[in-house]
Amino acid sequence: MINRKGMTWRQLPEKDRETMSREQAELLADAKPAIIKRPIIAKGDEILLGFDQDIFEEKLK
Repeated sequence: MINRKGMTWRQLPEKDRETMSREQAELLADAKPAIIKRPIIAKGDEILLGFDQDIFEEKLK
């Protein structure tokens, strides 16, 4: 759920990005919510994460 294309992620030192554990990613998301990929859409038992026009058109009919 971490947005690796966003500025917040790119501003982290490369070493931190390469070695980040799940626990560290969760702490980072708590501290810097901008790093969470958006939108997050729950529909039934599916979760759509991030924006993809083709997937949205297919799944959100």
